[in-house]
Amino acid sequence: MNEIDFSNPPRRKFPLSIIDAHVHLTDSKSADLLVEIAQLYGMKRMIAVSSPEETSPLRQRHGDFLHFALWPDYSQLNNAAALREKNVPVMERQRANGAVAMKFWFKPEFNYKQGLYLDDERLRPIFEGMAELKLAALVHIADPDIWFQRCYSDKRKFLSKRDNYRQLTGALAAYPGINFVAAHFGGNPEELPHLAELLARFSNLYLDTSATKWVARELSAKRDEARQFIVEHAERIIFGTDLVTYHGGDQAYFASRYYVQQKLWEGSEDFISPIDDADAARPVTVRGMDLPEEVLRKIYYDNAMKVYRLT
Repeated sequence: MNEIDFSNPPRRKFPLSIIDAHVHLTDSKSADLLVEIAQLYGMKRMIAVSSPEETSPLRQRHGDFLHFALWPDYSQLNNAAALREKNVPVMERQRANGAVAMKFWFKPEFNYKQGLYLDDERLRPIFEGMAELKLAALVHIADPDIWFQRCYSDKRKFLSKRDNYRQLTGALAAYPGINFVAAHFGGNPEELPHLAELLARFSNLYLDTSATKWVARELSAKRDEARQFIVEHAERIIFGTDLVTYHGGDQAYFASRYYVQQKLWEGSEDFISPIDDADAARPVTVRGMDLPEEVLRKIYYDNAMKVYRLT
């Protein structure tokens, strides 16, 4: 995969605290390894997408380093009272155990199979409970452009990528008191003007940097435009990796994502990404953006503290 010694992280450009605000953890040895590597690369906290059953064992081992985003339970979708009863008491209990968000995986595949969109009125009991408890919404709303060509080209099943955002804008408008974090650079690092338009329309919308290989590939391809976008919207962008432990993991997998993002945001040189990328026609050149200290401080730490209401 690479010849980089990931056990020896590059020196940080500035001595800043960092929160990885988007990983997926299960109660496993892989989670312990991920936490170890995250701390090696300077992470001070982590927000993990986990099930309610997994949060307590994970917190027992790693303490306040971990906070959580929970999966909603949609099993009583057509009964508002039952849906609230399925979700809100769990949110209340888990809020005291470090929960700060709910995770919504509303990519086209989910929309088609479940017949459910983010702005569906049936979800109101969940969102109202989130508003009461001041939980954020971490949303996967779209996939790479190339996936819409390869995987979602059947118009009988799937909306276009742009049309898929109607469910996000509907939810943003319906619940202005909830902070929405659109994962993977809003699901559209390919089209920054679209993201700028959404950020201008909705003050409760934020983006995270997770899905490292996708974000690094697309933003590096237009580094100057991307750097300007990030500087202009520095208060609306949150650092995250989207590392997952569901199927295990090793040092190179975990550390490579921290390495690439560190070099992307802090570095000034170009380098070949050590991450295999099946969506790229050739090896990906990552182009360092050399972001200023005040921008990095917001992206790495301040924004996550504010948006997820961490203390």
